[in-house]
Amino acid sequence: MQLKERLGLIKSWLLYYGKPRGAKNLLRFYAPYIKPGMLCFDVGAHLGNRTSAWLKLGASVVCVEPQPLCVAYLERKFANHKRVQLVKKGLGRAEGTSQMSISTLNPAVSTLSSASWMHKMQNAASFHLEWDKRVEIPVTTLDVLIQEFGLPAFCKIDTEGYELDVLSGLSVPIPFICFEVISVHLESVESCLQHINALGNYTFNWSVGESLKFEFDTWVSSEEIVQAIFQYPKKVFSGDVYARLAP
Repeated sequence: MQLKERLGLIKSWLLYYGKPRGAKNLLRFYAPYIKPGMLCFDVGAHLGNRTSAWLKLGASVVCVEPQPLCVAYLERKFANHKRVQLVKKGLGRAEGTSQMSISTLNPAVSTLSSASWMHKMQNAASFHLEWDKRVEIPVTTLDVLIQEFGLPAFCKIDTEGYELDVLSGLSVPIPFICFEVISVHLESVESCLQHINALGNYTFNWSVGESLKFEFDTWVSSEEIVQAIFQYPKKVFSGDVYARLAP
């Protein structure tokens, strides 16, 4: 492994594992929704901190990650864990292959998204961002994963601007869906919500950054989520939208 690659992995590890009480906060946040025996999809698993938390809660996890260095880390981390299935692919609208843009020093922002998304991220970032490598990766869909592994109770999608493409490969309702939003790419939020609403009767909430705290005390409509996100006072932010299927 080259020095630059090693530094990138260290930065990611510190981001996702280096926070005081980070693991305990993940368990606290997800415990009401993820129960022993449930199946979860961790799409864009990166270094697997969500997967680790869900395993501790008793779930089985399909861990989806296409980045070669992250895959190697996940293989080592979960080598002896029987409740983890590692899928070394990206997800999209259809099966095939695609070019992934890799940020060696900041692998958390490696992406299948367009050059325009990367340009927006570069302009918004408080530090230098560079995508210095391109790799061809296999791509599958959520529908295909469901056929292979079963319907998950919870699906998290964190694919750096590619969330709509991932959701477009889903044609059946999943009880709980989470997808990332980034302030530089809010134009996709409504489309993501429209696709989810077309699958079933959902209510919504959202959290900012890694706060692991819902912004609403109750579950609300997609329209209220859109309004809250577009009116959020910070110019640059990220967060996660949560969609819960009505019983």
